[in-house]
Amino acid sequence: MADLLLIVAITLLTMQILLALTSMWQRSRLHRNFLQPLGSMTSLAQLLEKYSRVVEPFNIKVNARINTSVASRPQILLVNRNHVYRNDLYANCMAVWHIKLTKPENKVFHQYQTWQTLLFILEVILLVMGIYISYLFFYPTIALTVGLLIYGYIVQMDYSEVQYEFLEHATDMLDLDPVEQARAKVLSDKLKMEVFMYPVRPIQWVIGFINPF
Repeated sequence: MADLLLIVAITLLTMQILLALTSMWQRSRLHRNFLQPLGSMTSLAQLLEKYSRVVEPFNIKVNARINTSVASRPQILLVNRNHVYRNDLYANCMAVWHIKLTKPENKVFHQYQTWQTLLFILEVILLVMGIYISYLFFYPTIALTVGLLIYGYIVQMDYSEVQYEFLEHATDMLDLDPVEQARAKVLSDKLKMEVFMYPVRPIQWVIGFINPF
């Protein structure tokens, strides 16, 4: 029984890690796969000004210490000053996506990452305890693993409303043609995969602590 539980626990853990690595690989290639200039030639600076004027104002911090064009925190958009004149699909669509995530009602999409990561760390601790102390610890390990996987798919479904608003506003603000709309849809589908990146976040936290910038 103990051996069977160990095999199940390790198999599920491997699934989580493979999903995380797949998500990381896709995320690392996004900026290269969607670098085509927009037909409207809208720059990131023009988009931000137009969006705050036409749709709704939002808090923004320019020249934030980030290694991408834009990022978000609850109720604030972070923008890399060196990228404000980019007019490609990736930079502009990422800006619209993250503007959506700054809204108060979407703060859960920032919070879930922390809880996922902490629960994953607990999962690994329980697995180690099952190996070295008692196989009974495999039961909560398996339950927690399954729960995290199911929760990831639930969060993906919750992203659907954000994705719908994103596509609507990206189309209007950036004057996307049908081909660009299709590419924006593919981009947002890949962004939703980040819900499975929690197994690698402890490593990212350590790296961020050692080298914050």
